[in-house]
Amino acid sequence: MIKSYKHFFPRDLMMGKLRIHKEKSIIKLYEQGKSSREICQEEHISFRELGRIIRKYDGEKDSKVVSNQTKAYSMFLAGKPIISVAIHLGLGSEEVKQYYYEYLSIYEMDNFVKITKDHGYFLPFLSKVAEKMKSNEFESDVDNLIYCMNDVKTVIRVRDKVQHEVNMLTIKRDDLLKSGQPE
Repeated sequence: MIKSYKHFFPRDLMMGKLRIHKEKSIIKLYEQGKSSREICQEEHISFRELGRIIRKYDGEKDSKVVSNQTKAYSMFLAGKPIISVAIHLGLGSEEVKQYYYEYLSIYEMDNFVKITKDHGYFLPFLSKVAEKMKSNEFESDVDNLIYCMNDVKTVIRVRDKVQHEVNMLTIKRDDLLKSGQPE
């Protein structure tokens, strides 16, 4: 004697048949032009599940489409250089740079991004200075340079004052020479 029908109809097989039947019913409602809300209410399914079934029916892949921007961020996160990202994704230089700037901004490196955009021409020099400082070749020279740069305004004012005094003395000398008096 057979104790259960499950012996003949394993649970997975039954669930598969029920799922296929339900999907066919959903597609029929979809083809009749029913709204998503009506189909979900009638078949007791979520909008997400309905979307999956409709995409499958329409022949679309169920996987998410990943944008070039997201792919670029992932590659930057993995330490790939900009040129590799551009080649791999087939992007132009401006587009890949924009993604890189956005990536750096996400990591709160906004100051670096601003400096790079505004003063990119200056970066090779700064890179050399940083390398020299790393090897301690001229750390004290850089400290002196920074100290002097802080006093640039003062130096300019003194220079302007001295130049003014030179101009005044030159005028006085020229006046004296014109009047014939010895200096």
